[in-house]
Amino acid sequence: MAMYEEEVFDVSGPKQPGYDINVYLAPLINDLKLMGYKACPICGEETSSIRLPHGKKNAYMGHRKYLPSHHPYKRQKKAFDGNQEHGIPPLPLSGETIYNRLKDKTFPCDKRSSRRLNEDIPNDYWKRISVFYELAYWKHLHVRHCLDVMNIEKNVSMNIIGTLLDILGKSKDGLSSRHDLVEMNI
Repeated sequence: MAMYEEEVFDVSGPKQPGYDINVYLAPLINDLKLMGYKACPICGEETSSIRLPHGKKNAYMGHRKYLPSHHPYKRQKKAFDGNQEHGIPPLPLSGETIYNRLKDKTFPCDKRSSRRLNEDIPNDYWKRISVFYELAYWKHLHVRHCLDVMNIEKNVSMNIIGTLLDILGKSKDGLSSRHDLVEMNI
C-alpha cells in the first residue's frame, strides 16, 4: 500500500495495464517468477515437487535428502510418502551458473510470444533474467533471494495452533488435505 504521494502512480484510460501489470510489479516479485514445479532456488532442475490435486498446490517432497546420511527419517516410509530417501542434496546453483545459463537467451516482453518460445523446452523454467544481474556483485552472492524468517515462523506457528485448536477458518486440516495425504500414502 502506498503511503506517500511520491509512491503513487495512476494509469487511467483504455490503455490500463490490466493483465500485464506485472511489468510494474516486476522488481517486487522477482523471486516469485520461478513459482511452480522447479521453484527451489537451490535445487533448480533437481527440485522434487508434486501437485496436490485436492489442495490445488505444489508440494516439495525432497526435503529429507538434506538430512545426514544415517538419519532415521531417511529410512521411514510410512511417515512420509511411502519411499525411503537415498538421495544426496544437490549443489546449490551459484549466481554465476545461473547468469551464464541466461545471459545468451532472448526473453520477449509479451507473454504470448514467451509461451510460444518456451513450449519446445519443457524444463526451461526461467522466464527472464533478473535486472539485479546488472549489479556487479549480484552473481557472486550466495543467497540471491530474501526470506522473511520472522513472518514464516509466525505463519507456521499460527497454522499449527489453528489446526491443533480447531479454530474456525485457521485450520489446515480439511477434507482436501486429507484426500491429498491418502493419495501420497501418508
